[in-house]
Amino acid sequence: MAERWASGDPRWLAKGSVFLSTAGQAYRDDDFDSCVSRSYYAVFYAINALIPEALAYSSHVAVFNLCSSWNRTHTALDAVGVLRGQRNLHRSLKELHEWREDADYRIGEIDGQKAQSALRFATRFVDGVREVMS
Repeated sequence: MAERWASGDPRWLAKGSVFLSTAGQAYRDDDFDSCVSRSYYAVFYAINALIPEALAYSSHVAVFNLCSSWNRTHTALDAVGVLRGQRNLHRSLKELHEWREDADYRIGEIDGQKAQSALRFATRFVDGVREVMS
């Protein structure tokens, strides 16, 4: 049975779910940059739903570090797995952040494989947070 957690505002998770749906549509449209960007924000908003303290942080990297620290104590997100090629949740979040920056600020860096990997990871992450919060 998954660990349950008294978490924050479920509207953040709902927003993450909308962004995840948008990421899926972007992937189907071969808009890989938008897919990675929306996948990233789906994860970011899910963290805000799960860990209310994240809203006080001023950088996304700090939020991801908070999530990694939180998961070392609670292990509720272990079932989420990792982003392709990464060893743990912390490295997966860091890599997803780098991919999002590539998607938003560079041209030609994101291919279909990265987009698919980001979408799959974000889907597992949002579903994992939803289970923990239920």
